[in-house]
Amino acid sequence: MQMNDNNTFEQLYEETKKSVLKYIAAHCYSISDIEDIYQETYLSLHGTLKKTDIQIENGEAFVKTVAKRTLSRYYSGVGKLKAGLSISLDSLREKGGDNEPADSFDVEQSICTDELFEEVYQLIGKLPIQTQRIIFLRYKLELSFDEISAETGMSASAASQRLNKALVQIRRLYNRRDNK
Repeated sequence: MQMNDNNTFEQLYEETKKSVLKYIAAHCYSISDIEDIYQETYLSLHGTLKKTDIQIENGEAFVKTVAKRTLSRYYSGVGKLKAGLSISLDSLREKGGDNEPADSFDVEQSICTDELFEEVYQLIGKLPIQTQRIIFLRYKLELSFDEISAETGMSASAASQRLNKALVQIRRLYNRRDNK
């Protein structure tokens, strides 16, 4: 593929955006960094394509290589290891589907106040990074547990169990605040 104009960049972006986002989510140190790294990856790709007349055999592999370098650069800087989770109320909605807990908990409807949302946000930010990744992949990218398994290398049931444990913690926080 000859890469020398914006239309070709846009085509490459459209073909790779979801797989690259999953790659970044599976390799980042903090979920709150995903969006920044994703944007930096494509800015770097665009700059590279403008500077050179390059032949690309496999667009996805090429862009993932750019993402790998971006991850490396991003985390080599001091102070870049941020804690937390960049997730909005819209991303916290429950979806029906595979491996859902029997007593599904509708997070979006349960979070009523900004204060409670902040507490939930902080709670999620304190969870192990692997659990944060599962939350991001499940609710932001709307992946199934089989897809999460493929991205993280853990079994679908292990991913489901981690998510369910996190939802139990969120439910406890909500119930504790609701009983006040």
